[in-house]
Amino acid sequence: MVFILSPSIDSAKSEALLSKIDKVGKDNGAEFLRKDNWGKMKMAHEIEKHQTGNYFYYRLIASREAINELERAMKLDTAFLRFQTIRLSDDLSEAQIQDLIERAPKEASVSPNARAEDESSDFH
Repeated sequence: MVFILSPSIDSAKSEALLSKIDKVGKDNGAEFLRKDNWGKMKMAHEIEKHQTGNYFYYRLIASREAINELERAMKLDTAFLRFQTIRLSDDLSEAQIQDLIERAPKEASVSPNARAEDESSDFH
C-alpha cells in the first residue's frame, strides 16, 4: 500500500493519522510487515493544489475486509491525497504467513526518487 499525505499537515497530525491507520489495520487483523516513510516528493501533477506530498509505503498481510476498512479510513480524511493497494499474492496459509513475517526485511525500503538519484550518479 502506498499513500500520500498532504504536505500542509504538521508532524503531530501526520503521526496521529499513521497511528489511526495502524489501529484500523490491527483491529481488522492486518499484520504490518514494514512501514516506511519515503518523505516529501514532488508529484507528477497537482492534487488539490499541492505539488508535493508526503509518501508512505506499507507492506502488510490483510484480508479483503481489513483492506476495505483501511481504504475507507483514508477516503474519509482529506489529509490523504491518494492511496493505492496492490495485491501481491493469492490467499496464504498460516505457515506461509509466518514465513513471510520471519523473512520480512527489517531495513527501510528506498523511495523511488532515491533510486533515480543513485542511478543518475553513475554517469558523473
